Amino acid sequence: MTPPRFVAEGLVVRPAGSDLAILSGVDLELSAGEILGIVGESGAGKSTLARVLVRILEPDAGRIVLDDEVLFDAARPKAGPRGAADRALRRRIQIV
Repeated sequence: MTPPRFVAEGLVVRPAGSDLAILSGVDLELSAGEILGIVGESGAGKSTLARVLVRILEPDAGRIVLDDEVLFDAARPKAGPRGAADRALRRRIQIV
């Protein structure tokens, strides 16, 4: 098996001012050419997960890595705006 190119670990998203998590401890790995389908009931967090994976929404915890480049790590200090880098990411990862 080929090593994963895209890794998300421990993703957590909570609405502001809430203790209830929309996403809690989400982990996934994708290798080159792999396709991921996310299925669930209305309100289960599918769109939230998709927005986090393409960096439209920043998670409260977790880590996202693409081709050994850390795109997000809650344990690291904020690096500031990533506008051009995020647009390039969205050209490589698509939400349908």
